[in-house]
Amino acid sequence: MTKGAKVIALATAGLALTSGCSWYFVRPPPADAASGEPLDCTTSRIPPMVDTLLALTDIGEAIYVGADAQATHKDAAVAVGLALASVWALSATYGYWKTNRCEDAIAAQRTGLPPVPLWGTSQPQFYPQPLPAPPSAGAPSPPTATQPSSVGPIPSQ
Repeated sequence: MTKGAKVIALATAGLALTSGCSWYFVRPPPADAASGEPLDCTTSRIPPMVDTLLALTDIGEAIYVGADAQATHKDAAVAVGLALASVWALSATYGYWKTNRCEDAIAAQRTGLPPVPLWGTSQPQFYPQPLPAPPSAGAPSPPTATQPSSVGPIPSQ
């Protein structure tokens, strides 16, 4: 292994251990969120947005290096870029998921309704009211004498 490859491997290991803003800064809602106590969880999407930006940057870097004909250690650099992008993307996914769950838990606590499950359930969560019965399919009834006429009196000539 050359000195350049060792530096790339060491830098990759160091960055992988320190990456993932969402893993460090996003606090998920507690499991007993229905207890009625104020929730201490993260609703800010800034950490997962930073993770998303860094993942896109690493993907762009890997594409750039892969297309550069004069790049040294091209295979290693592309592999490192894609590996780091996947770490950032996983952290971003975790951050978006946990901040959404926190917002759902806060809304459920405020409204008193249970939070809507992430993947759905086999039973409906909300039961719609039945629609009124449609009018009968028979012929319309003729107007009666008690109904006012929509046409005024016929003028005399």
